[in-house]
Parts: sequence; C-alpha cells; structure tokens
Amino acid sequence: MKDINIPKVLKAFCIYAVVLFISYAISYMLKLSFPKFPVPAPLVGLVLLYASLEFKLVKVDDIDGFSGVLIGLIGFLFVPSGVSIMVSLDILKAEGLQLITIIILSTIIMLLSVAWTTQLVFKYLTKEHGDLHLDNVKGED
Repeated sequence: MKDINIPKVLKAFCIYAVVLFISYAISYMLKLSFPKFPVPAPLVGLVLLYASLEFKLVKVDDIDGFSGVLIGLIGFLFVPSGVSIMVSLDILKAEGLQLITIIILSTIIMLLSVAWTTQLVFKYLTKEHGDLHLDNVKGED
C-alpha cells in the first residue's frame, strides 16, 4: 500500500483533535470519580500534548504550522468570554472590588511561589552540577 501524503495542517489538526478528545474523556471520567475535584479538559490536554512531545510520540514539526494558525486566532477565540463578561456587568459592579483583590493576591502568590521554586531548583542544580553558566549549557558552540 502506498504512503498517503497527508497535508501538514490536516495532520496537525488530527493530532490536536485526538488529544482534545482523549482529554475530554479523561476529564469526564475524573469528574465522575471525583465530583468535588473536577479537572478541566484543557489542562488535561496540555499535559497530554506535553507528554506526547516529551516521549517523542508527536514531533514538534508535525504540529508547528497549525499551532501558528491557532495563535493567530487567539483573539477571536476569546470573544465569547469577553461577551459573557459584558453580560455580567451587574455582578462585576457588586463584586468587583473583591474580584480585583483576589486577582492581585493570587498573582502575588503565584509570582512568589514561582520565584521560590526557581530558587530551589537553581540551588539544587548548583549543588549537583557546580557553577551554572550559559557556557556550560549543552548544545551551544
């Protein structure tokens, strides 16, 4: 049987569709198993796509072109969420200060936790591999 030359974008679309389908199935099963701890399907999809790239099940070249198309459409993809915010302006008026406070606090907590984790990783890597410099990074000439 001859190899069928599938266009690159169609192949990438199929890869994304399979990952999305599997992530929705896993998310649904987790929701049934743990109803008080729902896991969003996009999060599961990101983990699946990362794992498939890391374990070389999918090549970056296979999904690169379609990724650019999706990034180009990102503004259009956020229009529904923007419309739903505009519909909920009365909620924003009533709870706006609390929402802004939560957003600011969660951003600060996230930044501090990332900084702390990065500091721990650098301490560990320095202890394991000595002084870290850009010259010591593999792959650079």
